[in-house]
Amino acid sequence: MRGDYIVYIFRNPKTDIPFLVGSGSLARSKNFHARHSSILEYIEKNGKPNVEIFASGLSKNESEKIEKALTLNYGKLIDGTGTLLNIKTVNSGLTHSKKTKDLIKEKRKNQKFSKESREKMSESAFNVWREKKAKGFKVSESTKAKMSNNMKGKHAGKIFITNGKITKRVHKDTLLEVGWYRGRTLRVYKE
Repeated sequence: MRGDYIVYIFRNPKTDIPFLVGSGSLARSKNFHARHSSILEYIEKNGKPNVEIFASGLSKNESEKIEKALTLNYGKLIDGTGTLLNIKTVNSGLTHSKKTKDLIKEKRKNQKFSKESREKMSESAFNVWREKKAKGFKVSESTKAKMSNNMKGKHAGKIFITNGKITKRVHKDTLLEVGWYRGRTLRVYKE
């Protein structure tokens, strides 16, 4: 099956010697920043590479086969067989072992974030939610039923109260303090 994958070669702008073979999208072939540190150092030292699109309109499997063949043909600097800075013959994505995943999970369990980081994460999550909502994000009927069952009884008999700045949810029989009234203050998001 044909697809949108390509195979590209980064060449030294001064000598035209290939230093990286890759496969992926056309956008990936134009991205010189999200790369391994050795490639970033090479680009910084030698300048923006010339990009050769070797093949296009490929499936992922086809592009990886061609990438592997080209990498073996040009050889890798890391093992002394050629000029390429490729670390793997085919870079089909990083996968962690179960042991590594467990270690990461354990380290992140008690991780504390600064207020600034929490605000950035919150804003990012809100933007993702807004984009999904704008695209008409659909939820299946079974998911709607699960969400409904999950919420039953959780907010029964509760109301919103506000003092104009803070909004809280309390039981409807709670006596309101001076300055508090029913209703809520809605957040205003900056665009």
